Amino acid sequence: MMRGVRDILVKEVKETFRNPRYLIFTILFPLLIYPIMGYMFGFSFSAAQETISKGTVLVVDLDKSSFSHLLTDYLKESGLNVIESDPNSLNNTEYLIAIIIPKGFSESILNGSQPVLKSRVNVGSISFMTMSIVSIPQSILEGFKKYIGSEILIENNIDPRIIYDPFRIDTLVYVREWGRLVPQPQLSMYIMNIYIWPWILFGLIISILQISTVFLSEEKEQKTLEILLTLPIDRKAIILGKILGSSIVAISATASYIVGFVLYIVLGSTFFSMVDGFTEILNTPLHAIILMSILFFLELLFTASLGLGIAVFAQDTKAAESLAGSFAMPLMLLILAGSMLDLESLPLIVKYIYYAIPYSYMIKAFEHMLLNDYSYFIFGSVITIIWLIIMLFIVSKIFSSEKLLTMRVRLWKRRRGVKE
Repeated sequence: MMRGVRDILVKEVKETFRNPRYLIFTILFPLLIYPIMGYMFGFSFSAAQETISKGTVLVVDLDKSSFSHLLTDYLKESGLNVIESDPNSLNNTEYLIAIIIPKGFSESILNGSQPVLKSRVNVGSISFMTMSIVSIPQSILEGFKKYIGSEILIENNIDPRIIYDPFRIDTLVYVREWGRLVPQPQLSMYIMNIYIWPWILFGLIISILQISTVFLSEEKEQKTLEILLTLPIDRKAIILGKILGSSIVAISATASYIVGFVLYIVLGSTFFSMVDGFTEILNTPLHAIILMSILFFLELLFTASLGLGIAVFAQDTKAAESLAGSFAMPLMLLILAGSMLDLESLPLIVKYIYYAIPYSYMIKAFEHMLLNDYSYFIFGSVITIIWLIIMLFIVSKIFSSEKLLTMRVRLWKRRRGVKE
């Protein structure tokens, strides 16, 4: 039997890697698209910073007061290329940013009438890079607002911290599911880890479902499966070989996605370094990654067996793709439910149903592993193995009968789900 499994395994892997559709969309696509996206993010952010550092900030001072001079000095100290000019200079478009200080600016501040500082930004077109530039005047002037307030308070012998920073905030979040208090910054780090890595792996789950479904349906369509079943090979060996073959293929796809994602982060590091908590993704504990990989491999085996079960009912490749897509959507909704809903607030029966499904543990097991709680990993592994055995039993029963070659689901243009 083991030789039969090996022969089927080698056959599945060879046929898969010879398939241009698989190579392009599963292997090459993540290796190309992720790095390109990361490079675009990093390049646009770097280009925006360079444009700001080299661009001219035009200051039109109509007030000529102490506060207006204070603003000009503040802009220069911020490292901007500041040029003071008259209102006529606003008619040209050579400057990057223009700030117009209205007449009576200082007086209005002191009497509390809130003067309006106007700013203009010149951009060539709307893009991710230019939107970064457009937000610069707002952030600079917000900083000056706090700065000038501090100067006024200091002149009146008042510590600015009494107004702007009178107390510190330390927020603790009690997570009932974890049974512990967690500082909010630490919780943000957990959330970034919990929802990035499992979502990447879940994309591969959908991929392996499509692969195992479509490839078996192609064999049925081309009559090669019928020939394979006539060979002196145990049908259980055929099933196991196909599942292991699909899993090996999925592992190569996993490696492709991980390499592509790492390049995505590296090439976009200039941008992502500004995102709070994003760099913590790379600090995921090694033991959590190893255990998650074990659970993920079990999920792959179950998904491959599920794909074979779906392919049995497909008339052709198009029907197989449609059936696989019909199963993929509920899986997406399942993961979304686990991500968006407070599961602890749901009725007990709903929680039992949710945790009876193997894919529920893609996020929950990883979440609890970060807290050194391995119970969800154990539960998830056991439940996945149980479902895997059930699926293998069902598929082996179908493969051992002649119904494998006669069961069909046709998809017509106006009718679908019609069984023969």
